[in-house]
Amino acid sequence: MILFQNTTLRPMTGAGHKLTFEEANPSVLMPLVTLTTFDVILMLREGADSLVGTCVYKPHLFSATAIDRLLRDFRKVLEQMMARPDRPISTIHVSGRGEDPAGE
Repeated sequence: MILFQNTTLRPMTGAGHKLTFEEANPSVLMPLVTLTTFDVILMLREGADSLVGTCVYKPHLFSATAIDRLLRDFRKVLEQMMARPDRPISTIHVSGRGEDPAGE
């Protein structure tokens, strides 16, 4: 599931917009269990000049590495869509599983 909260109904314009994912601070107390019927939920909201995302997933189904790869690939797809909005979605490709996670 993907949830998007925006502050306006106007489209965002300009090259300064970017997508960022922030890792939760492990020292902050958080609920140990989040109940959901979805396996993965990506919640996005508009920041001043970016999208900020939070991802909740079922750790018994997905490893942190798998979620990191999913978010990296999602970001690449969005970047390609923003660079060429007229491009058909079927022509957008992301790297396979064999790519080094540190290399972009």
